[in-house]
Amino acid sequence: MDAPIQKKTWTVRKPLLVAGIVVVAGLLTASFFSTASLTKLNVEPERITISEVTKGTFQEVISLDGTVMPSKTICLAGLLKSTTTAAKPTKQTFT
Repeated sequence: MDAPIQKKTWTVRKPLLVAGIVVVAGLLTASFFSTASLTKLNVEPERITISEVTKGTFQEVISLDGTVMPSKTICLAGLLKSTTTAAKPTKQTFT
């Protein structure tokens, strides 16, 4: 007669599953508490304008005058060369 094989109660899968559930629950709790907190903005009373509401024309576009400056400028004068011989092009990198 064969002896019955007893089943292991804690396999590798069970602790990993429990740890995964605990991590997900912790992340959800931390996310809830970080977004549920009340925020407060302190503004000086001089910066607040309170006036009467009147009926008028609605302007969807606000015109602004300004100067646009490029964030990066590349000088191409030194890169353009005229060659008369049919040479293989070289690989150039621009930074």
